[in-house]
Order: sequence, then structure tokens, then C-alpha cells
Amino acid sequence: MWWLLALPVAGAIAAAVGALTAESPVSPEPKTKRSGPTSHPQSGHFERILTANLNRLRKELCSSPGRKVALLGQPGAGKSTTLDALTEERVQPRPRIGIGTDMTDWSRNPDVPLCSFFEDILFVDAPGHGTQRHSTEVYLRLFPLEQFEHVLLFIQGKLLESDERLLRYARSRGRRITIVRTHAGGLTDAERELLRADLSRRSGVPAEGVLFLDNRTREGLNALRR
Repeated sequence: MWWLLALPVAGAIAAAVGALTAESPVSPEPKTKRSGPTSHPQSGHFERILTANLNRLRKELCSSPGRKVALLGQPGAGKSTTLDALTEERVQPRPRIGIGTDMTDWSRNPDVPLCSFFEDILFVDAPGHGTQRHSTEVYLRLFPLEQFEHVLLFIQGKLLESDERLLRYARSRGRRITIVRTHAGGLTDAERELLRADLSRRSGVPAEGVLFLDNRTREGLNALRR
């Protein structure tokens, strides 16, 4: 039968094909390397620049005569806006002002200006503390509060735990402290008295050292100038 004769031939062909396949394996398809998400600079990079700037600030304060005033506080609490208004926009260099945020940043540029001047007063408008790039821990370790005659701590709502830590640090250095409660235009007299008593109790700052400020109406600026 013809199909019986064909079986040996078919077997030989199959064996030959199998040998060729074994000698020349098919190369696996190269895997395409997927690009991952863009890497961001490590937080350590920002902390190194912040540390360098705080060390530079200490040196600049040591070589600068006159009164020295530090503006500290929560991001977006109105430090820069108040400094500009307090000096009638004559402080140099003028601060960068953001809306609802903090434009001051000491963690990116090692040559950023740290001090501003008006008449015989040196002002330091520090970036808002308690953030990823401006941690309270670094401030407590390196901010030269002992070189300031007056410390203004700005809050726009509640007194945060980071604020209390900075206040304790400033008090331990014997600094004059004023708590500035901004965005106070909508507060009644009764609410202000309750807030003043609570802030004084929690911070250890005398009640007369708690001021209420509204930069839209300029309320409180004259009291802050004293």
C-alpha cells in the first residue's frame, strides 16, 4: 500500500525538521524596557541646602549691626505680606508674596537672599515651618533665634504643635515674642479675648503679646510697629 511506503519517508522528514529546530532555537523576543516614573530629588538634597542657608544666616547676622527681627510661622500665614505692609513696601529686597501659600524657599538655592533691610532694622522672613522641605526639626537645630531681639510668630488659625515647639525654643533663649494672629477681620471682640487668653495660656506669652492682624484693612499694623 502506498501509505505504508510513505510512513518511513514522513518519519525521516519529521526527524530532519526536529533536528533543525533543536540546532536553531528561536530567540525569545527582547523585552521592552519600560520607563518608570520620573525620579524626584531626594529630600536629603533639600535639607542640605536648607542647612547651608541656615548656617550662612548665622554668619550674616553676626556681621550685621542694628535691630534684628525674625518672622516665623505657618506657611501662608501672611508673614511676607505683613513685612511688606509694615515697611510701606520699602523693605529691601522686597519679599515674594504668594496667595494662600508660601513663596519663600530656602531649600533650593544656596545663594537665596536671607535678610531684608528697612532703616536700621534687619528682618528675616523665614519660610513656613513644618513642611517637607522646611522641617521644624531643622529649624530647632539650626535657626539662630538667640541673635534676634524680637520674634514674631504668625498663625492663621490654630496654634499647631510645631508652633508650640518653636515658641518653647524662643522662650528658652530669652527672646521677646509676639504671636500674630492673621486673618482676624471677621473675629468679634469676644472671640478675640477668648483666643488671646487661650494662646497666652498655651504659649506662655503674656496676653499683651498676642496681636490680631488683618492685612486687607491694615488693622493691627500700628500695634505691631511698637
